[in-house]
Amino acid sequence: MEDCNEPYSWDAEDQTSYYAPGWKPSNQNSSYNFHCSAWHYKTTADLKTRPIMGHLALYRGGGYNTDLSSSAEEAYSVINYLKSHQWVDKYTRAVFVEFTVYNVHSNLYCVANLLLEFTAAGGVLPFIQLLSTRIDRYVGNFLIFVLICEVTFVLFSLYFTYREFKRFIKMGLKQYLAEFWSWIELTQIGLSWTCVVLYGIRFALDRHTKINFRNNPQKFVDFHHLALVDMLFGYVYAFVVFLTSVKFLRLFRFNRRMSLLGSTISASARELFHFGIIFGLVFVGFSHLCYLVFSRELYKFHTFLTTIETLISVMLGKFSYVSLERTNRVLGPIMFFFYSIGVVFILVNMFLSIIIENFKRVKNDNDLQSNEHEIIDFMIDQFSNWLGFKSRSIFKNRVVAEEEFAKVKYKRKKEIDQAQKLKDRVDRLVSLIKKVHFDINEDEDFLRNDGEVTYLLPENQEESYP
Repeated sequence: MEDCNEPYSWDAEDQTSYYAPGWKPSNQNSSYNFHCSAWHYKTTADLKTRPIMGHLALYRGGGYNTDLSSSAEEAYSVINYLKSHQWVDKYTRAVFVEFTVYNVHSNLYCVANLLLEFTAAGGVLPFIQLLSTRIDRYVGNFLIFVLICEVTFVLFSLYFTYREFKRFIKMGLKQYLAEFWSWIELTQIGLSWTCVVLYGIRFALDRHTKINFRNNPQKFVDFHHLALVDMLFGYVYAFVVFLTSVKFLRLFRFNRRMSLLGSTISASARELFHFGIIFGLVFVGFSHLCYLVFSRELYKFHTFLTTIETLISVMLGKFSYVSLERTNRVLGPIMFFFYSIGVVFILVNMFLSIIIENFKRVKNDNDLQSNEHEIIDFMIDQFSNWLGFKSRSIFKNRVVAEEEFAKVKYKRKKEIDQAQKLKDRVDRLVSLIKKVHFDINEDEDFLRNDGEVTYLLPENQEESYP
């Protein structure tokens, strides 16, 4: 059949250099008068684009393109010209529309990408991507403040890098990498310098893009690369802020009560690791089952990623059971029942039980946890070190306090050991008393029955054998 066409693929993409209007065969030296470049194939390098991911396929990024003028009349003229010559026909698999708008009042750029995907069966799937970004940083009343914050960020990055380098030299590779907080510090430092590099790339792209726009105000200038770099910069910076906030958890070590959380997680690490393996296998198994069974009928299961998101929502209690039952009256309820029992009720409660049991165990040993030294003394001591001198009185008091705490800790541990030994001895004594009492009762029963062997059964039942 002539009208039956295959879906889009990189191998099947038409890359003919030139067509005449109406997709008629031609070449560059043809006598046709091209009103626009709509029938001239341009590669990804020519368009300075990137591969684009849609609902149906990953598109190369090249193709037959044309520029719409900034004037509405000229844009309508180009669109009517393309429509009259059937620029979009039955062989078209995707149409991309890209433009950038700028809002002066909010200082925001919005890069819009509109994608229409044509299926081999004749359907159309729309896809919209909007990237809003604030590229111009040094505007408004907060110009000096923003600049000071950026310089401060670089200075702190240098300081933390120098500090961790000194710790690495002092502790050695093996001991340094064995600490959890060392990995947090290395990750934060790496992401901080990544932010600095991305900031420089964004600044260079910003200048280059604006120069191109000023030199060619009537032509299309792609802001998408600039928006992507800015978006990536925001993601990396968000993780830096997150790790910086997590580092405040280290202050909990100054208080035994607040350190229960970290101690509980540390005590549960091994059990949670083995639990995570079992949970991952069961969860992935249910994900494959739901994807293979319901992907054709339910949109929430149309991809494996959306299936995972849906099953996570089920664990949180956010799911419509009615749609699942209507899709498949047999497998739907069965799957939902076993998933609820196996994952929601059993595995989730096992996770909570691990945390609760370790919390109780850590809480019972709370007196044995180290309180290190008082936070005020610690802050004063650190501030003195930053200034280049050390407060000997504070340091001495800290050392004395630590020695006293070590003595108290040893004394309490000794008392607890003695109490535990006494408890064990009392339990042994009680068990011996019970055993002796049981032997005396057996002898009395034997004598009372004149030589008959009597076995004592529950509820005072007796069974005798001559």
